[in-house]
Amino acid sequence: MVAGYHDGPLMRGQAKATGFAIGTRWSFQFQYALGIR
Repeated sequence: MVAGYHDGPLMRGQAKATGFAIGTRWSFQFQYALGIR
């Protein structure tokens, strides 16, 4: 297993996209909860 290959641009891009999707979903749920209160 090569560390450089595993931490390539593709893997980094996927992790970034996943983190962005989770963060956006979290912020929407947070605003929704604040709106209810």
